[in-house]
Amino acid sequence: MSFVSLRFAAGCALCACVALSGCHAADDPPRPALRAGLGALAKPLISGVRVKRPNPKPPEKPASLAERDGCSSEWDRLAKLPALPGTPRLDPQRAESLARAKGEPVFFARPPEWPRSKSAIVRGYRKALADSRFPWDTLRQIRDRFRYAPRVGREVLLRDGYLYADSADLAWSLWDSVRLEHLFDEPRLAIERGSSRLTVLRDSQRGYVYADGPDTGKAARILLFDRVTVATEPERPPLHRDARGLAHALGFDRMKVERQTTEGILARLRYGEHWVRVVLDVEGARLRPRCEIVDERGIDALGRARAEAGARARVVAALRTAMLAAVDEELPFDEPKTEWGQQDGHLRNHWLSAYQKGETHFSFQGDLYSVFRPDGRPAPPEVCIDFVTETLERASGTWWRSRGEPPGRDQGGLDFDALLGKGRRQVTSFIQYTRDHPDEFNHELLPSPKRIPYVFKREFYRHLAKEADRYAPGTIVIIRGYAPWDHYNVPHFHAFFVYESDPLTGMPMLLAGNAGRPRIQSWEPVMNRAPQRSIEYRITPRLEWLARAIPDSGSTTAAPSLVEAF
Repeated sequence: MSFVSLRFAAGCALCACVALSGCHAADDPPRPALRAGLGALAKPLISGVRVKRPNPKPPEKPASLAERDGCSSEWDRLAKLPALPGTPRLDPQRAESLARAKGEPVFFARPPEWPRSKSAIVRGYRKALADSRFPWDTLRQIRDRFRYAPRVGREVLLRDGYLYADSADLAWSLWDSVRLEHLFDEPRLAIERGSSRLTVLRDSQRGYVYADGPDTGKAARILLFDRVTVATEPERPPLHRDARGLAHALGFDRMKVERQTTEGILARLRYGEHWVRVVLDVEGARLRPRCEIVDERGIDALGRARAEAGARARVVAALRTAMLAAVDEELPFDEPKTEWGQQDGHLRNHWLSAYQKGETHFSFQGDLYSVFRPDGRPAPPEVCIDFVTETLERASGTWWRSRGEPPGRDQGGLDFDALLGKGRRQVTSFIQYTRDHPDEFNHELLPSPKRIPYVFKREFYRHLAKEADRYAPGTIVIIRGYAPWDHYNVPHFHAFFVYESDPLTGMPMLLAGNAGRPRIQSWEPVMNRAPQRSIEYRITPRLEWLARAIPDSGSTTAAPSLVEAF
């Protein structure tokens, strides 16, 4: 497999990228090239943490013949046990649901259900929501009533405690409309998300905030397929199973659940082109491999595929770390507060001049801007293509030094000043470079029939589901079309990464980019802002090239936060 199987993404809806210059920036003079293209990995840093040079690991040895025979017997035994029902109504809608609504890609032993209710009001609300052709409109009409009666809200909107829907339209409506304040007023809540249990506290000023976990201190949101309960209530056995945690731990590309039973799960896992049968143990929501069945003739090929999956996982982890750093820093979008015409991209040159002089602020058209964040980290203004190139650079160790250090960049393995020169802030220059360097990027211009404008939503998601393998995490997606904020005069580009995919369907479900500020989003808010736009390019850094530039952090199993910013 010659492409980097990564999984992340986001939107740059504010990135008014004109057709000729892409994510437009003024003709700024390029910064001095620190090193041409790929350089030696000098002082590699990712988010300020020193990392090690690449250290390829040997292929993992698959199970022995005796282990394989024992696993075959276990597979046959579980195959005869009664099957748990799963979610037959959700399954056909799963891919689109996760692509549109931000959620954890778990699967269920059985569908969550509404508890019986004696209240005619609760039953009426449930029926109105279930029968509605336009659930978003229905929710908008009734949701604010629940702020004054949150116990009624959770009886209507939660099923067995889960924010659950078996249709894509309802899934998006729930994610977009429902907040914890519509469901609870208790001081302490527990959110079951994947295999994690997060504590949430009520804050008189900010509503609910995370008290632990990777987003501690941030405003708390309920995601699709989360289960939320009052923290003092007894814990109940989960109905969900953590597919993403297993995928991050093992590094497989795709998972097919063959059978769920009370004593284990039968599944097939794909590594590259190779499928492996596995028996999985269930510990709460967590999945662990009990044993696997590997065809003896494919042992060597599977070992190589797993070694490549490990290298790919390390690269993806570094890219995600860089993306999440930009999200955490809230790097500003390069659009002036006071704008005369189209001036996206004009702030960076002024920021750079002030940064190099050691100043803390700069002005543009009468408005004042900060050079650094309050904590001293640099705050360079970005257009959408900057988010793409600077994510790649930052993952390789190239990034600006903080306040108090000598101005400049620590140099890692990538430098787009050298690769693109004056064109580094233009989408079209990036597109041309990837086309001209097939050894570094897999460049794909979609044929016209596959460029489906988002206004044809169902067809758009069918395309994503059908070609899911071509949108693996780390893929750079470039969309193009007319945007309403520019009065439909000029088609605009917008560039972002695929951040995460659903392990079961392969659907690219989260995107990472800078649209007003860096964030992790689902497809709906990214595309719906300008629904005449369609996907024009898929560009994927090649694993062999990128692995040379990105140092080995030694971490392959960490599952980064989904990030609540939206």
